[in-house]
Amino acid sequence: MTTTRTFLTLLLVTLITQKIVLAEEETNPSRHSRMRMTLCTADMGCNDLTSDECTTYTTQLRTCYNGMELFPQSDSWSDLDIIDTIDPVGLLLTRKFFDSTNGTCTGEASDKFEIPMRQCVGPFGPPQPWGFFELVDDTMEVERSMLRREE
Repeated sequence: MTTTRTFLTLLLVTLITQKIVLAEEETNPSRHSRMRMTLCTADMGCNDLTSDECTTYTTQLRTCYNGMELFPQSDSWSDLDIIDTIDPVGLLLTRKFFDSTNGTCTGEASDKFEIPMRQCVGPFGPPQPWGFFELVDDTMEVERSMLRREE
């Protein structure tokens, strides 16, 4: 009986530890190099992020980019350069804006926003005022792209 109880206790501790490690790996921002932002219309809000009334954008973290250059068909971006960074626990996005407009992020940031991750946030303004921001799991994306090539 004692052996069984000890075994079950060890098994429970192992399972709990594994779950904690997996949860930490999912939100560890250092293993992510990209972020996914889904913007939705006022009518939709964040109720269905796969709706035709929502648009998803994937951008690099810790790298300067210009949204109008990356997504020229979208009205959701300004002409200002942007750098996105994530806090150490992956809960808060800091989006810094620069006066440069060529993807160089020249000079000091002229403005910044702090946006909670994995929550519906807004309103930002037209055309899609509500947003949902999440980290892209780079290892899963690589595996998915490899599977697509094999099909």
